[in-house]
Amino acid sequence: MEKKLKYLQKQASKKVKDSNNRKKANLKVAELFEYINNCKKDYLHKISIQLIRENQTIYIEDLNVKGMLSNHSLAKSIQEMSWYEFVRLLEYKAKQILTKDEKFIEVLGFFGKFRNCRSLLVKNYCKISA
Repeated sequence: MEKKLKYLQKQASKKVKDSNNRKKANLKVAELFEYINNCKKDYLHKISIQLIRENQTIYIEDLNVKGMLSNHSLAKSIQEMSWYEFVRLLEYKAKQILTKDEKFIEVLGFFGKFRNCRSLLVKNYCKISA
């Protein structure tokens, strides 16, 4: 999909400005872009509901995405993952589906030997399972 998007954008940029052919080419780019975004949203919904249904306790680490984006070799992949949207969907679905015994816990980033669990408000070791 990425190659096709790149190709369509290149074709659109070669068209004469304000021409009907350029408008048609830009429409094709927009349609493909919308399709790609809908595929990503669909995947996020499917994977989040699967995680909620299969696990009783879910730990989510609060990642330093801004720091990870400084790694230029991984920046594009990290940015395309929509991690904020994924965590937001998990929280929303956890509130609706999880029972009293099941938990959704957000864990702060790594601080030395300890991880700080917001729900417990004390420092202790939090096991994070994939």
